[in-house]
Amino acid sequence: MSVDIKLDKRLWADIVKRISEPVDLRVGILGNAAAAPHDAQSKAKARRRATIVQIAATHEFGDRKRGIPMRSFLRAGIRSKQGELKNFILRLARNIAIGKIDIKQAHELLGIWGATTVKNYVKLGAYLKPALKHATIARKKSSRPLVDTGQLINAVSYDLNGIAGKVL
Repeated sequence: MSVDIKLDKRLWADIVKRISEPVDLRVGILGNAAAAPHDAQSKAKARRRATIVQIAATHEFGDRKRGIPMRSFLRAGIRSKQGELKNFILRLARNIAIGKIDIKQAHELLGIWGATTVKNYVKLGAYLKPALKHATIARKKSSRPLVDTGQLINAVSYDLNGIAGKVL
């Protein structure tokens, strides 16, 4: 028994062209949210009036001069779900191949996945080391790192080819 498979070369060329187009997908503190001033909880912070992206960068990379340890939440959040990400991309590829979704929808879903993953990583807080100092816990009345006003976590979003997407 044999099977003849006929391939429409134009269709195949179109598929290859679409999946080869460059895509700029970013997950993080982006756009207007990045430039927004951080809602300060103390008078000292109110005088400095850092932006959300400055607060995010300080926590992501740390600041030795100010005694703030690195608590990566963007890189570490995505890295913590590498296996899940790989499986998600395979599912997206299958759905593109069978025509359930188009490539733009797949990229949107990937952006939503990335932003949601980062937000959940911060919300759980268990992975964010080192633990907060006792004085910080007393001031915040919480031992969860990176969550004080909620402004930072709410600013996490994605951007696809310059078009912002919001994840609730």
